[in-house]
Amino acid sequence: MDAEGTNVRRLIEEGGHAVGPAWSSDGQRIAFAWQRSRTSNFDIYIYDLASGRNTQITTDAGDNEKPTWAPDGRHIAFESSRSGTRQIFSMILDGTKVRQLTNTGKNTGPAWSGFSK
Repeated sequence: MDAEGTNVRRLIEEGGHAVGPAWSSDGQRIAFAWQRSRTSNFDIYIYDLASGRNTQITTDAGDNEKPTWAPDGRHIAFESSRSGTRQIFSMILDGTKVRQLTNTGKNTGPAWSGFSK
């Protein structure tokens, strides 16, 4: 919705659980985790406000949650259980070039610093 509470828009119509929305820095997209109906895991989706479309950008086993945008607007960090324990990963906005950033312990809730060149 707009800041004043008008133009309420539903992001998903198919049901399931959608959590952890994060606005892109340009205000044109929202990243969120969605466990669709009849699925067992959360995946990361991008909702584009201009087109009204959701694009799934993770498809791996395990839960992929808590997306956060990089200051450049081209990358997303997220937590995932795909490796057996919760770790932090990053990827390009189209879902490619996935990198595991942490390897030991339980790592959750990624966040980017505000610094950008």
